[in-house]
Amino acid sequence: MQLKELDGLDLSNITKRDIEDLINKKNNSNFDIVISTDGASRGNPGLACGTFAIWENGNLEYSKVTRHDNMTNNLSEMTTILEALTYLSTSKYNKDNLNVRFINDSELCIFQITGKYKVKNYDLFNVWNDINLILNKLKCNITFNAVPRKTKEVAFCDMQNNVFLDNL
Repeated sequence: MQLKELDGLDLSNITKRDIEDLINKKNNSNFDIVISTDGASRGNPGLACGTFAIWENGNLEYSKVTRHDNMTNNLSEMTTILEALTYLSTSKYNKDNLNVRFINDSELCIFQITGKYKVKNYDLFNVWNDINLILNKLKCNITFNAVPRKTKEVAFCDMQNNVFLDNL
């Protein structure tokens, strides 16, 4: 059965992507800012980079792409989260009662940061340790979530990484 109408609204042209975007927008509404991150590696390990972006009310406020040289994709993902946290720690956003949502498409990294998974790789452990040192000093409240790559904010970071690596 196909749902065509709900409370008088025509739903015949709504796509699965539209529904996912609405759900993500609702999830983001509980936060003052959203920080999306994505790392990328060509060769794995190989030439790598990472992008983080800060979103307020769905609008892009700041983004940065950083070259990581020779890294695995997982290390690039984790390093980009560290770079975003480092930026956050010295920015106007590091204040009491500010709720920040970090989103990334790597369940491995998010689950390692939140303690659901152990960090077994030596290089990842060093970055994870630096992340925890910064987290312990931040004033703002942070939540980490793994989301699909096609989520608007993460897709933006993914696109920035691809453009950056394509132009090296």
